[in-house]
Amino acid sequence: MSSGTLAEPKITECDREPIHIPGAIQPHGVLLALQPDSLTVVQLAGDTLALLGVAPDKLLGQSLRAQLGGAALAKLEVSLRRTAIAPRPFFVFKVESPVAALDVCAHTSGGLLVLELERRSPLERAGPMEEVQQMTECLRGAESVDGLLDLMASQVQRVTGFDRVMIYRFETTGSGHVVAEHRSTPQIDSFLGLHYPASDIPQQARKLYLSNWIRCIPDINYVPAPIEPPDNPLSGQPLDLTYSALRSVSPIHLEYLANMGVGASMSLSIVVDGELWGLIACHHYSAHFLDCGLRAGLELFAQVSSLQLAARIDIDRASHDARRRQLQDKLLSAINTAGFPGGFGLNPELLTQFVSAAGVVVHAKGETYSYGSVPDADTLHAIISWLNDQPAQSVWGTDRLAEHLNFAVDLTGAAGLLALSISRHPRDYILWFLPELLATVTWAGDPQKLTRHAGDRLTPRKSFASWIETVTGRSREWRADEIAAAQRLRVALLEHALLYLDEIARERAQTAARQELVMRELDHRVKNILATIQALVRFSGKSAESLEGFTKGLERRLASMSRAHDLLTDSRWTSASLHRLLKEELSPYCLDGQANLTITGEDVALIPSAASSLSLLIHELATNAAKYGCYSVPEGILHITVDRVDDGQSTPRIVLQWRECNGPVVAKPTRSGFGRVLLEKVFEHDVSGGSVSLDFDPAGVRCRIEIPVERTVARPPSLVPVQSSVSEPPFVTPLLTGIQVLVVEDNPLVSLGIVETLTAAGAKPIGPFRTLDQSTTVASDEMFDIALLDVDLGGIAIWPVARIIHDRHIPIVFLTGFSDTTARPEEFKNAPILYKPYDSHRLISNLHRLTTNAASA
Repeated sequence: MSSGTLAEPKITECDREPIHIPGAIQPHGVLLALQPDSLTVVQLAGDTLALLGVAPDKLLGQSLRAQLGGAALAKLEVSLRRTAIAPRPFFVFKVESPVAALDVCAHTSGGLLVLELERRSPLERAGPMEEVQQMTECLRGAESVDGLLDLMASQVQRVTGFDRVMIYRFETTGSGHVVAEHRSTPQIDSFLGLHYPASDIPQQARKLYLSNWIRCIPDINYVPAPIEPPDNPLSGQPLDLTYSALRSVSPIHLEYLANMGVGASMSLSIVVDGELWGLIACHHYSAHFLDCGLRAGLELFAQVSSLQLAARIDIDRASHDARRRQLQDKLLSAINTAGFPGGFGLNPELLTQFVSAAGVVVHAKGETYSYGSVPDADTLHAIISWLNDQPAQSVWGTDRLAEHLNFAVDLTGAAGLLALSISRHPRDYILWFLPELLATVTWAGDPQKLTRHAGDRLTPRKSFASWIETVTGRSREWRADEIAAAQRLRVALLEHALLYLDEIARERAQTAARQELVMRELDHRVKNILATIQALVRFSGKSAESLEGFTKGLERRLASMSRAHDLLTDSRWTSASLHRLLKEELSPYCLDGQANLTITGEDVALIPSAASSLSLLIHELATNAAKYGCYSVPEGILHITVDRVDDGQSTPRIVLQWRECNGPVVAKPTRSGFGRVLLEKVFEHDVSGGSVSLDFDPAGVRCRIEIPVERTVARPPSLVPVQSSVSEPPFVTPLLTGIQVLVVEDNPLVSLGIVETLTAAGAKPIGPFRTLDQSTTVASDEMFDIALLDVDLGGIAIWPVARIIHDRHIPIVFLTGFSDTTARPEEFKNAPILYKPYDSHRLISNLHRLTTNAASA
């Protein structure tokens, strides 16, 4: 009996033993190393006379073609052609030599073809695939990992007839633990539950188990058969027998088995996720031979059962993970309710359940919360101070905390610690504790006396009697899935801790974006106002009969724009009252008390674009009334009615009726001036779905104006963009004769100016188009030479249309009222862009240059 901490010695001699190049084979078979092309035997080992009827000296240096019978040679050559020989061995064929029936396996090593021949079993048995299918089918009934391991052991014992078959699992410390066992008779002592030191299976042996899934020793008392000559003639090095079924094993291991009373053994690898999880270890207490076919089936069974074990482990892990995710969701919900770290106090048991701990401490933001079995306050403070002095780790765990601390402390209730760091400065933690687990470990022999020296040779221990170690100061080990769950919780908590900062950052970014939007909108509006003024100047000049008429007309139109702008500014550009707009526009023509003006009906709030267009339209009607209509005589009177019409047959709309009375007899004008253009084209274009109907009734001008209800607002939005643009000189040198120009511009004045400018230059305008839908269709289907695109169509970017045109390899010129063009997509960074109010000559020059370049490309 012993107590305390076990420190296993490092057996460096065993770890360094070159067991893959033993220079010999087990003598129950024959090894032939051949030149692949000529099949010349260059190395051999074993009793060739007994198995082949040929002495070794008659084989070495000779081609196997002369030694094998014709049928056997044909089988070999067919197998070599059918299957690419790999380093891993495979069962090739059965052959009849002059003296024995043989099984032949083949693999490659160091550039040589290695054949291994063994006597064929006289017993008739099912083929390897049938045997594996039966064994695998029996595993389907397993409902747990332990159940699966038990079935694996029972199936191997049933098929092989070994006296003992064990499932040997490697622990995280490297030691082994027998977790399942089946014996041929109850009289054989059980090894179930025994532990074996890590040094019993050296590192290089574990590496071989990953490369070669099966190792069989049918008789441990064999005398090794040396390989002649010992070195591979191609490499000058000993022949590598990593994948050899006949490889001679370490004499230390043979002595180890003999000390256990074992006469024959076999090991099958259990590999999970690329790691050596354990072994199916088989013992027999006398010599025990298995033929090649059965061993091939057992190797396949080991691979299939390893996959099933991995799947079962994954299922169990997924079940645990699902439960922990539910607990994590509840924890985060509590934090959302009560904040961090106070939310842990709502359901403290959730944290202990999360990793099956006995107690938990949350130390964060200067506060400490504890639940369950935890150290006292002084000890806890000392542990946290010690953690702060260690290199930062997100998760750190141990099952023996006392061995790590540099001070004496009572850790009876906290032998194991899992520390989760949830901040850097200062360090905050979640600490899970496990109690000391007073356990006994039964070793197969005293682990403190693993080996002994016999002269210069290392020999294994002789005693394997159960040796019980009492373990103190330790808890159970933290499982890998518990550590992974703690790491996931850390990520979730850090995300939650950063949420508040993220919210602040988002709010700041949104504020900055709103400010940027306001500045850009202001820049856009100012430029559009200037562009509209520019268009008014040009068109007023064309329709004026004299300089004085031009000056007055322009002044009045600018005053009308100013009044509409004031109305919109009062509402922060959300809307404008229709009644107030009418009164402001008509106030210069009204008598005291507005006796010559009546406005009746519903007042509505117009969106900015509708208000701006309507103000110019009312201005033109009022100007005409002052010159030729009711306001040209003292007795004249104007009646305006506003009604909401919804007949169910068309879009609901606001109808404004303008009716002049008591004025001069009206005659229909013989030509259309700019005022008529505003009345008949601009308003309908700018107020989507709106219409203007003008009637020159001799009794007085009548005008019916319809505005869709959707161009009004029930309550002011926070910001309504103004859609306004610019035009350029109506005449330029005609440089674009015959050029077809697609025009996309949502501002009616600007679009009219563009069309006139292009026409004066000899171009053929296509459009203008004011919506994205219209523009998309035309951009895809119509033929044109170049496109002139407004970047912003009422708040909608033009880029989808631009990409269609770009893909057609048609040049593009952009127009914009925005001074900042950084938001342009990458493919349009270098495209020409004109800022409003634009210069006509520059516009025509750009169009001419691009179309000329495109024509010459």
